[in-house]
Amino acid sequence: MQGQDQAEWIRRLESEIDNLRAAIGLALEGSADPFIAVKMAVALQQFWILRGYATEGRKLMRAALAVPSIASSERAHAWALYVGGGLAESQGDYGEARDMLERCLVLRRSLATPFDTAAALSTLSLVRLRTGDAVAAEEGEREALRILQEIGTGAAN
Repeated sequence: MQGQDQAEWIRRLESEIDNLRAAIGLALEGSADPFIAVKMAVALQQFWILRGYATEGRKLMRAALAVPSIASSERAHAWALYVGGGLAESQGDYGEARDMLERCLVLRRSLATPFDTAAALSTLSLVRLRTGDAVAAEEGEREALRILQEIGTGAAN
């Protein structure tokens, strides 16, 4: 059943892609709240990767990071960096992925959002592993696991 639900949602998103693009575009150009663009990107990240829209998503996240209200909001800025980093990683652009995820991690630590910090650590660890830095990757994953155990997600049980 879950696979059928997922397939249905992918079909729905694909059929609405032009409307989603328009909504994000309006938000980024200031005709709507720019935070909408970042919130939509968070929701669409895996869809963009799965359906081959990662390049488009990365372009949108770069544009979002240039919007003053997003740049000045640590939370929105961190989300845009996380999505941009994840999309860059999915395309093998480990330099940009590492840069974005390291900046995201700094913001998430300052915001004291444990789950989000663990997610940034884990994604950054994947990039570090893919670039040959297994020691740093392991350290990041261990810290992410410790955080998740502390907040009780059941991730390590």
